[in-house]
Amino acid sequence: HASRDGIKTIKTFKLPNTLGGFYATFTEFLGFRAYHDEGKVMGLASYGEFRKDLQDKLDNFIKFDKVSGEFEINPHMRYVGDHKYGSRFTDKFVEVFGLPRRDESPLTKKYANLAFAIQYRLEEIVNTMANWLHKKTGSKNFCLAGGVAMNCVMNGNLSRQSFVNNIFVQPASSDNGVSLGAAQLLTMQEGIASNYKMEHAYWGPEFSDEEIISALSESKVSYRKSHNLCFEIAEKISEGKIVGWFQGRMEIGARALGNRSILASPLINDMKTKINLEVKHRENWRPFCPSMKEDVYKKYFDTNTESPFMIMAFPVKKEVLSEIPAVVHVDGTARPQQVSKKHNFKFWSLLDEFEKITGHALLINTSFNIQGEPVVCSPKDALRTFGGTGLDILVLGDFIVEKPEIS
Repeated sequence: HASRDGIKTIKTFKLPNTLGGFYATFTEFLGFRAYHDEGKVMGLASYGEFRKDLQDKLDNFIKFDKVSGEFEINPHMRYVGDHKYGSRFTDKFVEVFGLPRRDESPLTKKYANLAFAIQYRLEEIVNTMANWLHKKTGSKNFCLAGGVAMNCVMNGNLSRQSFVNNIFVQPASSDNGVSLGAAQLLTMQEGIASNYKMEHAYWGPEFSDEEIISALSESKVSYRKSHNLCFEIAEKISEGKIVGWFQGRMEIGARALGNRSILASPLINDMKTKINLEVKHRENWRPFCPSMKEDVYKKYFDTNTESPFMIMAFPVKKEVLSEIPAVVHVDGTARPQQVSKKHNFKFWSLLDEFEKITGHALLINTSFNIQGEPVVCSPKDALRTFGGTGLDILVLGDFIVEKPEIS
């Protein structure tokens, strides 16, 4: 509990009791990579439905107190015992949940229902724990960090609880954000006031025009400099082109926030499928997120919770669902980013131009990479990804590279 007097620890959990470990166990069991593909499990959960028998089975693995949210993982199902079928679950676990899914096995309803059960249990525990903390401290303000806080569905669900007024989720949640906490802790220990509000995540490397031109020349591609970039690219996107967008300082954390992004029109029905298969090279059912001008946020979402970091999911308003099909998940939700004119004027301007053409100031925004690779950092990274995917256009600063039309 943080106050002017410092930070007071209310409760701690130690191994084997770990929510991240709980989720990672099932990530591996469902045939994905633990501590890497948890987002796939979260996305798959939307295709499942509540099953009491699965909730009862989960009690064998993770129980929790319905008042405090205090939870306990059965070590004999994760750590202690033979591990013939996987590294993060024992043979005793398999006796309860059956044989694990292998990579090549189809993702049937059975697996979607299990993913739903895992997500449901995570949200139950976190909401109960947060309510208990609210009653104990009187605070309705919540800060989340750590790998589990990358679960945007859980975050959005928590933000809608009656005991939550404000919620902040650190955009570099997970191990890559530990350095921020270390700096904050040292600042506090030195007696320096640290009531800084983190409003953007553009803290990474940036590259000059000279460095961009050098990479373009080395790649031997034809390029040109645009003198009306945002209008030109907004027009191309409205025509159905998929754009690699490389600008300014790279974002920290896992989410593309308009500086290392792949952008496309949310208004085109099959655009999600096209990007998944031709560009990202990933499962066709995985959703994409919308970035929008901050002043149109309420047009699409009925929430008072700010979302500058694309790390919370909310239900999309029913009246606009059919207008932006490529960014709405199967459960009617989306994970939005509010784009600030102050903090990212160029991306905001692109959205503004797209609004003038289409009436919608939002775009599909997904990270500039393909599945299994890190987000591009340098112009060379961007050119390499552009050349090896179905991207139509690459924008590096004010420079444009276009692939020729195939007749």
